Amino acid sequence: MGANNIFISYNLFYFILKRQALKKSVILFNRDENTFYYKGKKIILNPLNHKVLKQFLAKKTLFLPISHFNEVLSDDLDKENYLTVNKRRERVFKDLSIELSTLLNVSKEEIFVIRNNEFDRRIREIKINIPLKEHATI
Repeated sequence: MGANNIFISYNLFYFILKRQALKKSVILFNRDENTFYYKGKKIILNPLNHKVLKQFLAKKTLFLPISHFNEVLSDDLDKENYLTVNKRRERVFKDLSIELSTLLNVSKEEIFVIRNNEFDRRIREIKINIPLKEHATI
C-alpha cells in the first residue's frame, strides 16, 4: 500500500510540474512583423503552419471544428478535392505539433486537445494547449 501511495504521489507531482512548465511556455505573436516568438527568438514556420497558428491565436480559448481549417488551408474549396484538403490539414496539424513540441520540449500529444462536439458527436473539435499572446512590439 505504501509503494502505491508513493507512485500516485510521484505521478501527481510530475503532472503538476509538466502543467506548470507548459503554462510558462508562452508563444508571442508580433502583429507589426506578423511573426511568432518564443523566449525572444523568432519561430520560423512554413506558411500553412503560420496560418493555422494565427487561427488558434484568434480563438485561443475556444474549441474550433476541425473542418474550419479546411477553409484556411485551401485556396479554393470548390476546385480542390475534399480528400486532398483533409490530408493537407492532417499533415499541417502533425507538422505543427512536431515543431512546437520540439521547440517547447513537451510531447507532441500535449500540443492540441481534440474532442467530439458536445451536441453533435460527428463533429471533431480542436484547441491549442499552449498559451498564445499577441503583442504589437516585443
